[in-house]
Amino acid sequence: MNRLTTAVPALLGAGTMFLCAVTMAESTPAPEAAANALSELRTKLESRIAAEPENTELKKQLLQLSAMQRRETMFARERNPELAARLGAELRRYYYRQRLFAAAEPVDRRLHALKPDHHHTFALGETLLQLGKNQEAAELLKRCDWSDSERSGKLLTALAAARAGDPDTARRHLAEIPDERCTPQERLLAVTAAARLGEVERAATGVKTILEQAPARETRALRRYFSGPDFQQVLATPAFRNALNTESKVQTDDCTGCPNRGTSRCDNSDDCR
Repeated sequence: MNRLTTAVPALLGAGTMFLCAVTMAESTPAPEAAANALSELRTKLESRIAAEPENTELKKQLLQLSAMQRRETMFARERNPELAARLGAELRRYYYRQRLFAAAEPVDRRLHALKPDHHHTFALGETLLQLGKNQEAAELLKRCDWSDSERSGKLLTALAAARAGDPDTARRHLAEIPDERCTPQERLLAVTAAARLGEVERAATGVKTILEQAPARETRALRRYFSGPDFQQVLATPAFRNALNTESKVQTDDCTGCPNRGTSRCDNSDDCR
């Protein structure tokens, strides 16, 4: 399996350069952003618990949040690169589940500064796209020499370039990854990049395949995503509108073909399998 695929599923959950380590460190957002985000989340959870004192699930969430606050403090102080990477990866997963992308940014920037490999480049680029920092994401990603097996990296680069007004780079990378080679998560990236470029046929074909292969309970969330900002160039075309009307062909609750599987965009994450 493409090793970057595991980083893709949270992409664009809000529907919305390899720089040298010194530059990255200088541009790193203040750690207070993460602490503030966690504090706000704690306030909301505590208010909900006060209103629903018997809700054990909310209490579990509060315990997990407390653990993450401790890890955030440890991450900020940790100077061992390996331990920092482990703490950072755990924090990032939590922030993405909670859609706290501004909190994930300083984590990704620090991890990339510690080790600017393809994995951390992809992660930082993904977070920058989540935050609308498209030009920086495009510059970061397009300087990465993705191998043929790193399809997700090429597709994320295509999307960033399309958003940043560099259609030539976007089309070049997108053309290297035909839909039949894509995993569900990769196809979601390809469809989004194609739509941003105004490539109606590929966008519509990909959307049709995604909706057919996703469980019926997820099609509403997917249609909502496919009507978002990246799809405005193609949204009104007959081919794309017809694709949006595609019904799921999945006969069970199996989520194997769903690009929302295991992500913050899943409408039924507790039952996802």
